[in-house]
Amino acid sequence: MGTASGKRKADHLSAEELITAYDGLSAADKFKLDRIDGIRRGGTGFKPGELLHKAMCGVIFGKRHCPRDVPVIAFLCANHAQYGFT
Repeated sequence: MGTASGKRKADHLSAEELITAYDGLSAADKFKLDRIDGIRRGGTGFKPGELLHKAMCGVIFGKRHCPRDVPVIAFLCANHAQYGFT
C-alpha cells in the first residue's frame, strides 16, 4: 500500500490504528468479544477484560502485530487464546 508521500505502510496496524479499529467495532462485535473473554478466562483466574487488555498491550508495546488483512476482531480473539486456556 502506498501513501500520499510515496512511502509504503507497514504490513500490520500501528497501535493507534488498532485502537481506532477497536473503538469502531459495533456493539454486537464488542459483545461477542466480551462473551469470548468469558469463555477463554474460565478457570484461569483472569478478571473480566484482562485478556483483551493483554492483547491490546501486546500491540501497544510492539510484542504483537495485527496484520492489515486480518479482521481486528479475529486478531483479538486469537490473542485471547494465547493467554486463556482453550
